[in-house]
Amino acid sequence: MSVRDIVIEIVRPLARRLDGLVSRGTLSRGVDDAAKLQSAQVRGLDGADDQVERFQQYGLSSAPLQGAEVVVVNIGGASDHQVIIACDDRRYRLRGLEAGEVALYDDQEQVVILSRDGVEIRTPHEIRLGEGASLGVARAGDAVEIEVLTGEITVQTSDGSITSANAAALTLSGTITSASSRVKAVD
Repeated sequence: MSVRDIVIEIVRPLARRLDGLVSRGTLSRGVDDAAKLQSAQVRGLDGADDQVERFQQYGLSSAPLQGAEVVVVNIGGASDHQVIIACDDRRYRLRGLEAGEVALYDDQEQVVILSRDGVEIRTPHEIRLGEGASLGVARAGDAVEIEVLTGEITVQTSDGSITSANAAALTLSGTITSASSRVKAVD
């Protein structure tokens, strides 16, 4: 037996373990989010379904949909101890970010972008700021109705004139024509 053959014999088991160290798969079912560490049913390239732990970044959590793609690491090269280290879903991935921008998104077209120009929030659903928040946030173009039961009210009209009056049961309605450059909701 040559030195080359001896080296090949020694390296062969290591090569097999390295070959199976990292693999790809898809979620064959949604995730189980009840435990302290999330787990998911993963269908590997070999077609087998395995229950696998899913690690996430601290402070961020998600529940990916069935069909999302995953990268799985076999701890110690053994397929009996797998963990998901990355998950993505190309069906819904947000595209077109500039270098350095960060975004959160989901399958319902809800998006939060930390862009170079500020923070952008897009959603077809209601936005709630804080638990039990009772004040809404209106956008330019939204209809608005203001009811003043008592107190002083100051109104600036479209021609720029300002009117102040003491109000007793006054109701105003109209459309917001311009918005604040900053949004604040305070209870």
